[in-house]
Formats: sequence, structure tokens, C-alpha cells
Amino acid sequence: MEKYLEQLQMDMELRGFTNHTKNYYPRCIAKFLEYWGKEPEEATEKDLCKFLSHLLNEKKLNPGSVNTYNASLRFFYEVTLNRQLNLKAVPRFHTGFTIPELLTPEEIEKILNGCKNLKHKCMIMTLYGSGVRLSELTNLKIIDVDSKNMRLFVRKGKMKKDRYTLLSQANLEILREYWKKYRPKEWLFEGRTPSVQYTPRGVQEMFARYLEIAGIIKDISVHTLRHCFATHMLEQGVDIFQIKQLMGHANIKSTAIYLHVANLDALKVTSPLDRLMKGGKIDD
Repeated sequence: MEKYLEQLQMDMELRGFTNHTKNYYPRCIAKFLEYWGKEPEEATEKDLCKFLSHLLNEKKLNPGSVNTYNASLRFFYEVTLNRQLNLKAVPRFHTGFTIPELLTPEEIEKILNGCKNLKHKCMIMTLYGSGVRLSELTNLKIIDVDSKNMRLFVRKGKMKKDRYTLLSQANLEILREYWKKYRPKEWLFEGRTPSVQYTPRGVQEMFARYLEIAGIIKDISVHTLRHCFATHMLEQGVDIFQIKQLMGHANIKSTAIYLHVANLDALKVTSPLDRLMKGGKIDD
């Protein structure tokens, strides 16, 4: 098994895969090789499907996780083993579209009011005020705060792409207050150990505590603040293509999901039927 996993690791490194993928794919392939118990070259597309079905029906993994296993198998066979798969015979699970649950501006204000820890409040405000991902937040450095141009520099975000996003005035003010108190050295948000960046898990646990304090029982996570940033910007009339750039989306389709969750009243959307009736073109 080791020789296959070593080659897989090299193939991913040469393609610049993220650390998350480089950690996750080998675990998926190791599970498959353990399940298969033979030389991987002997497996057919039908065998791969049986494994994916096993994960879905017996291991009770959610469809999104099964699709990740599917992606790892495709890469392993087509790149590492240099074998062309019939991809139609190894289909991805169609997960459908679920509208994400959001926080209202009033609920976000309630969370912030419950924050007595300056660093925690600063992190939550940065997440909501700039729309950065959790990993992007913990990777921010002091030099990434561009107060002159009121923007944050996001280095090596998803797909290792750099970008700029918004730095609000309120966010800048609390960041200055935070810096005076904590004096971080390199990372903008350090953990308990000086010069060591705050961990994503730590942020998740912190945010969960403040949700409980605020009495909010919605099915949400830290990532919800990113959804809120985009949706509330859209409701304020910001162009969807500008939001796409700020979010760091590669495809406008990813940004378009916020059209489904935005408040129609805020968007000032009017049905064409109402416009027609107001024009008096249809008699009673």
C-alpha cells in the first residue's frame, strides 16, 4: 500500500494541491485499498462503485463525503496508475441544492454584543465584515491589513489564489484596538502561544460558545458568516460580479446561490405581473 500512497502524494504535490486535499485523498485511497484487499490495478469500475455504495449504505457517509472518495479514486486511477476510467460508469452522487441557513443582521449584532473577549469579537467582525473563509482568517498576517486602501490581502486562499477583499471602517477600528492590547508579532490572530497562529478548530469552538450565549439555535457554523457577508451585500445592491471577486469564487455560479437566499424585499424585486397590472394594460 505504501508505494501507491507515496506516488499519490508526489502526484498531488506536483499539481499544487492544497494541504487539505493532500491529507484527505491518501486516507480515502487507504480505506479503498483496505476494503479491496487486492492489487488496485485489478479493480474494475464496477468494483469502485461497490466501494462507494458500501460507504453510502453501510458506513452511512453523507453524499458529499462519498463524492470526495469518488474524486480521490478518479485521481488515483487516472493519474497515479495512469489508467483511463469510464467515468460514466463511476458517477458522482447528485446532492441537489440546499439553501443555506443565515443569520440576520440583528442576530449578528446580538452575537457581537455577547463577546466580552476583544480578540474573539475582532475575529467574528473580520469574518463577517470581509467574507473571508475560516482558513483565510487564521492565515492573515499583520502586513495583510491595508488601512490606506481599506482592504485585506488574502494570500493563498482556495486554489492557492491571492485576492483582496473589503476592510470596513468598523473592522479597522477594532483591529487597531486589538493590536494595541495584544501586539501580535506576525500572524494577525495568535493563539495562547505567542507567534503561533490561532487554529481553525479554536475559532469554531469559540463561535459555537457565542451562539449559545446569544440563544441562537440555527444549524449554522463559522462559514455562515461568509454566506451572510455575500447575501447582505447583495441585498444592499452590490453587483454580483463585485461580490464574486471579493469572495474569491472561480465561477459566477458559486456566487449566484446567494440570489436564492437574499431577501426579495431588499432586492426590490417586482413580479412582471404586478408591473403589467399597474400599467393598466389588463382590464378588470
